[in-house]
Amino acid sequence: MNTGALKLTMYLLTALLLLSGCSSDSDPDYQAAREGDDPPTLGEPRELDVSGDNVSVLDIESYYSLHLYGPTLKIYHLRDQNAVLKISIDNTSTEFEMDVTVALFADDLPDEDLEKWINNQHSDGIYPDAPEPLATFDLPEQSHSVTSHTLIDQSVGQNGDEYDNYALELYVDNVSEEDVFYLMSFVADAVVHVQTRDIDQ
Repeated sequence: MNTGALKLTMYLLTALLLLSGCSSDSDPDYQAAREGDDPPTLGEPRELDVSGDNVSVLDIESYYSLHLYGPTLKIYHLRDQNAVLKISIDNTSTEFEMDVTVALFADDLPDEDLEKWINNQHSDGIYPDAPEPLATFDLPEQSHSVTSHTLIDQSVGQNGDEYDNYALELYVDNVSEEDVFYLMSFVADAVVHVQTRDIDQ
């Protein structure tokens, strides 16, 4: 083989190696960040669709507190997948800072046990025997947003705390965790009571 042919062969081999390290398919979905260090053992990947038939939704805006309202919680229990998606929205300003998490539980966990964990998310943890998720994932900030907010009215608590009440529209994009779950995008409504005055001291 002459020198020119050898150089051409080496060039082609190098190009093939570079191409083999690249994927021709781009993934448009966001990746979740899992809490903890150990990789979870969760069985078959779970398809999470909050618009499914066997999904219950819990909206929490008030708590066992001196304040009339607190942060807004919106909790989806996806019963067919033994999964929970939780949206938490801060009520201290009209920035409406939002956190979204996905919690995955054992496939054979009874509904009533998982409901205990859900209850503990907004109560004083009255169920100490509630199960823990096998894994919890924080959705990236870029994957969710408040797309609109409208002032509805104002409220005053019995202890003098005051609130501006807003109706919000939320958007959560597709989020995937390879071989673990795929969350389908969705739009949701929520009410947030922004505190404008604290309780009387």
